[in-house]
Amino acid sequence: MAKKALVLLLFILCLSALAYALDWKKLHEEADSSELARALASAKKNFNSLDDLYVLGLVYLNNHMDKDAQMIFENMLVLMFLKLISFKF
Repeated sequence: MAKKALVLLLFILCLSALAYALDWKKLHEEADSSELARALASAKKNFNSLDDLYVLGLVYLNNHMDKDAQMIFENMLVLMFLKLISFKF
């Protein structure tokens, strides 16, 4: 039974990651044209938005602020996990 639950969990995680990756091109283009102040304001306004956090992380990377980008991407993982465990079937 535990093996089936683990397989189901891995399947759901893979599907959620694939579904989120659909807009990657738009988000990368947005990050390339965004300034840091604008990306920060957007992420603060919508702090639960994975899109806004992803763009902020990319803007940090564009500005060679690697540690800040790492922190944003780690926060995204936590947020995705929290959304996953609060998902109701």
